[in-house]
Amino acid sequence: MSNSSRERILSAVRQSQGSQPATGGKMTDRLKTRPRGPLTSVADDLEAALVDRLRIAACTVAYASSAAEIVSEIIQWLQRQGTDMKLVRSASPMLDSMSWPEVVDVRHPAEGMDHNTTVSEAFCAIAETGSLVKLSSDASPTALNFLPDNFICLLQRQRIVRHIEDVWDLIRKEQAGMPRAVNIITGPSRTADVEQTIQLGAHGPRRMHVIIYS
Repeated sequence: MSNSSRERILSAVRQSQGSQPATGGKMTDRLKTRPRGPLTSVADDLEAALVDRLRIAACTVAYASSAAEIVSEIIQWLQRQGTDMKLVRSASPMLDSMSWPEVVDVRHPAEGMDHNTTVSEAFCAIAETGSLVKLSSDASPTALNFLPDNFICLLQRQRIVRHIEDVWDLIRKEQAGMPRAVNIITGPSRTADVEQTIQLGAHGPRRMHVIIYS
């Protein structure tokens, strides 16, 4: 179809709808203002709302107030799951500050992804949906979120936003540009393809443990 034919068709559609094409200026203004549509109601206590939705999504949740407490919680969680003391961790100020006992085999992503457990830190969390937000980078590759059976994610208590729209505002505020990938993760992987029965771990982690720290 030629451009002139296409424009005639689109013009006829616009005339029938009583609308005019958006100009470059109008589109630019809309992108700058980023108007929002109707938003769902979320409780004032964002942390409580988040934790409630995390548990509904089959996550387990724990709390810590220091790097040492986080390490202890991770070890205890691995013991409860009956899995080995091997994990791959991403980089973040909190994760980089941790001291691990010799019983735990800790690797970085560049050293291989053959361990069943990964530990990383969320960029933020969404109280509205009980989701964790991960930004891809060299220090925190996307594979950490999806390859292991066990996914442990740290979340700083102050980084809980109310709605999903708030995530994009926070990224624009704190990041130099958009990352290559933004993963919004709500609970372990699941499917009901077989006989409408929920199965966890079908396409990603079977277990998801969230450690909220301050």
